[in-house]
Amino acid sequence: DIHLIRWKKGCASFMTEITIFYDDTKKSCQDYADRFAEQENVECKKASEYLDQQMIFNKGAKIGLIFESKNGKVPYSILHIIWRLIADKKEKHMIFVTGGDREFRAIKAAADDMAQRGYHVNNIYSKYILQKHKIREDEAVDEILYALSAMYRTGRISGI
Repeated sequence: DIHLIRWKKGCASFMTEITIFYDDTKKSCQDYADRFAEQENVECKKASEYLDQQMIFNKGAKIGLIFESKNGKVPYSILHIIWRLIADKKEKHMIFVTGGDREFRAIKAAADDMAQRGYHVNNIYSKYILQKHKIREDEAVDEILYALSAMYRTGRISGI
């Protein structure tokens, strides 16, 4: 059952912080990261800047991953983040696939890798799903942040 929630001004202020790691080699990911970075309580980081790090610490914030599917596979830079991440395992994290071939396979692969590391992914988005629900690209970030803040306030999954 999919529930669409409309953005309400100022909802991001109710949300805990979220750190978004994104594939900075893809324009669609960069564009979405730029839109997310404009919002309150959101920090965006280029995944490529962490390729040489053995451990990536991010305590006290939700994690978001933004990437394009590569024929159903997750880009290496995002996989590296998942494998090296040390974050709050009680938080509910987010995956957003901005396009590419076989988006759902890539979502499943990333969610499975996160679950294997003990992280809970409760919010999953894809360009395909957003298009099916007629959510324009310029509205997508607001919709996602509202869903994340609603989930935070109610403790339930709500959103797209």
